[in-house]
Amino acid sequence: MKLRINFITLILFFCHISIFSQTIFENQEYYAIAPSGLLIRNQPSLKGDKIGKIRYSERVKLTKNTGIELSIKDEGRVISGNWVYVLTNSYINNEQVKGYVFSGFLSNEEPLKHDHIKTVSRFINYFKTKNKEAIKKTIKYPFNRPYPIQDIENEDEFLTYYDEIFDKELEEKIKNSSPIRDWSAVGWRGIMLERGTLWLDYDGSIKGILHETQLHKDKMKKLIEEEKNTIHESIRDYNRFDCMFETKTQRIRVDLVDDKKYLYRLAIWKLSKSQKEKPDLILYNGKVTMDGSGGNHYFEFYKGIYKYICYNMVLGTNEYPYGSIDVYKDNKQISEDKFIKRID
Repeated sequence: MKLRINFITLILFFCHISIFSQTIFENQEYYAIAPSGLLIRNQPSLKGDKIGKIRYSERVKLTKNTGIELSIKDEGRVISGNWVYVLTNSYINNEQVKGYVFSGFLSNEEPLKHDHIKTVSRFINYFKTKNKEAIKKTIKYPFNRPYPIQDIENEDEFLTYYDEIFDKELEEKIKNSSPIRDWSAVGWRGIMLERGTLWLDYDGSIKGILHETQLHKDKMKKLIEEEKNTIHESIRDYNRFDCMFETKTQRIRVDLVDDKKYLYRLAIWKLSKSQKEKPDLILYNGKVTMDGSGGNHYFEFYKGIYKYICYNMVLGTNEYPYGSIDVYKDNKQISEDKFIKRID
């Protein structure tokens, strides 16, 4: 049974915001992201004398924000920021290099390494040239799609369903993106466009797509409505299926029922029952919590003095390959039921 990870659920916890939409803070360190180096001047003005240059990805300490605004055009887009005073890690004649720079070329996130820039630039070019043959080779098959939509198993299927994955909006976003300003490396998670619109692995393969086309939304809605006819009427009201497991005696299902507050529902059946039968237990208002950096997470549900914790182990262990459901009474654990099977 292949592992289906609800990528959208996970990725919402890992998105970050670059400095371009944040306030510049004094007495903090930033990275220079000007590809050819960031000029340092002796005055907060383009008329100031050039006294040095900060290398791409070099860290500097910002000690003062002058509040003097500046906007320039770079790669066809307007970049806005302030003149700020920075201290570098460079020395000339035993004197630390320091001065004024344009904050529009500073970032609080480490910029992409040069080899990653090449990888992203190549990917962007596929969309600029509308090269679907190259794009299909960036997919690692099977390409997981959110339940109940079927996974894409091969290149031919990818071309068939291409318009469900990439619409004009996403194509334009990719081909007009800047590898330095719009893409970020986020550790083991890979390289993301903007705040997680699309994720690449470091080899340039597509890891996940958060963007949903209208075709995708329509298909998802249709399939969910069809799937609702296969389960008991008491649990047909939900926005998105999240996960389902079996223990030796129970079947556990978690659905997202409120996609604005991110509240979940837990349904439990005896293993001898089908989903068409009424669940033995239904709990609402569950919340999800990430557990470590590997993607593992758990859901908490309450019923009076009882607490139910459903662990979804994305990176499982020999002892807990998929997770477990644990029950607490007055915060004291009274049972643990390990998952032995994940249901897609």
